[in-house]
Amino acid sequence: MFASEVRSIRRVADGGGLDSEALASFLLWGSIAPPRTLHRAIRAVPAGTWLRVSPRGVEGPTAFFSLEDELGRSEPMSDEEAAARLREALVDSARHHLMATCRSARFCPAESIRPRSSACSPRSTTHPSVP
Repeated sequence: MFASEVRSIRRVADGGGLDSEALASFLLWGSIAPPRTLHRAIRAVPAGTWLRVSPRGVEGPTAFFSLEDELGRSEPMSDEEAAARLREALVDSARHHLMATCRSARFCPAESIRPRSSACSPRSTTHPSVP
């Protein structure tokens, strides 16, 4: 059976019950890593792929999109440069996630990182810095 959304599958088939690992992932990180879904018997097709389902069975997944093909190959660099770029990207991502969380929620996960920080309170317009 195929559907573009899990909800469609659940309307016509049993999802096999709740996948407790997927639920834990969602509660901890706010997302579920593919191919898992919240339902134990339902798995996601990899991004950028499709399946062919016929009386003979399931063929695929077959890729129709590749981010690497779209954006090109990675450029060669030293381990030090790669580490510096990775750190920069992670710090940038953390800053954006903390800002989004602080603006939209009463509880701020930054509190567990920086105890007693008022920088992330609902009334604050500043945000904690990321080292």
